[in-house]
Amino acid sequence: MSFNIVGTVYDAVTVKPIPGATVTDNENPENSYSCDSDGGFNLLVTDDITMVTFSAPGYTSFTTDAGGVMATSQSDGVINLTPANATPAQVAVITVKQNIGLILILAVLVFVLWRYNKSLLAMLK
Repeated sequence: MSFNIVGTVYDAVTVKPIPGATVTDNENPENSYSCDSDGGFNLLVTDDITMVTFSAPGYTSFTTDAGGVMATSQSDGVINLTPANATPAQVAVITVKQNIGLILILAVLVFVLWRYNKSLLAMLK
């Protein structure tokens, strides 16, 4: 079953769209899309396991399965490409930004467990 993957490609450091970034269906390289002036893309793929690569000159390419475009992107088809010349500090910030949801969930979980254990210890005394 064919479907479209839709979204926007951004520079992960400046958070600006990357016009002309390329989205390529790895199983059918002739099926590629050059992002519009706002970094937008709309690519028809054959199924959700089709591997897709996002690339642009001066950036590290990113490959995922088509179904993962929506699942692994930060929200609604947003793909962040890291500049090839990004410093380690910039890469660390990018990693935190891309995983902030998971970090917040873990922080809440740790807090809840800490409160629960604190309450449990008070009851045992």
